[in-house]
Amino acid sequence: MMRHRKPFHLKKVMMVYNTVHILSSFFIFYKILTIGFLQGRMTLGCEVTDYSDNPESIKLLTVFWYTTLQKIADLIETVFFILRKKYDQASFLHIYHHVSTLAFSWATTKYAGGGMQAFPVMLNALVHTIMYIYYFLALSGPEMQRKLAKWKRLITVIQMVQFCIMLVHGAQAMLPDCESSKVLFGLFIMNIFLVFYMFYVFYQKTYVKRRQEEDELSFNGKKGV
Repeated sequence: MMRHRKPFHLKKVMMVYNTVHILSSFFIFYKILTIGFLQGRMTLGCEVTDYSDNPESIKLLTVFWYTTLQKIADLIETVFFILRKKYDQASFLHIYHHVSTLAFSWATTKYAGGGMQAFPVMLNALVHTIMYIYYFLALSGPEMQRKLAKWKRLITVIQMVQFCIMLVHGAQAMLPDCESSKVLFGLFIMNIFLVFYMFYVFYQKTYVKRRQEEDELSFNGKKGV
């Protein structure tokens, strides 16, 4: 569709999109924090999903449903990449991460909306709040992008640290005395391992290897002088 067309300029649309994601991500983080953790109803340990009609459990399940809607909206980012002809950004990592996240969000909402599943959702919402603030600011132009350059690598590091925390937390579900869904968390843990590996490869290729190449060029340049 875009082969014979010029790239679309979607700055205003993307600013609105990022703003909505900042607000919705923070809303999800805040609601889970206040409904579950600040009220003392939940801990960071093994927590079994409450399938009753308890009003607080229904509120938490509703937040999970909002999260699934947000993950559906995340797929729009790939459309932005194509319309702007940023084909390299529509990588396998990007597409797999968004599709798998949506799949797990839907499955969790349908079968286990609550319990210890709430913590990774809350953590992910906080990370996404930070990410989309960065994306929003980066749309301001080259000058702002230069100022944010040192934070770009940090965003990827934050995502990888998030995965490590999720792995440690999710591993509790596999303990014999934990009655949380072992099947769901088993699949979740395998997926986190895979996504972490892909993020690690991306980090090495984008930042470490590129920095080494720049240092080598700089060294050879000085040597030539």
